[in-house]
Amino acid sequence: MLVSGFDIIYALQDEDFDRNENLHSIPAYLGKVNALRLSSFLHVLSAVFILMLYFIQTLAYCII
Repeated sequence: MLVSGFDIIYALQDEDFDRNENLHSIPAYLGKVNALRLSSFLHVLSAVFILMLYFIQTLAYCII
């Protein structure tokens, strides 16, 4: 998910080209603002999963 978020940001550079060539990229489909919102959501979701792994590992260590 984290890599996907960065890939969306990187693809913003080619949005106009993608539309002119009828390529189906996320920024061409959603637009810049919504693509950045999706990228932000994916970054936040990645952080949540990383924190979940930390807390699960911490709980498992406390139980043992």
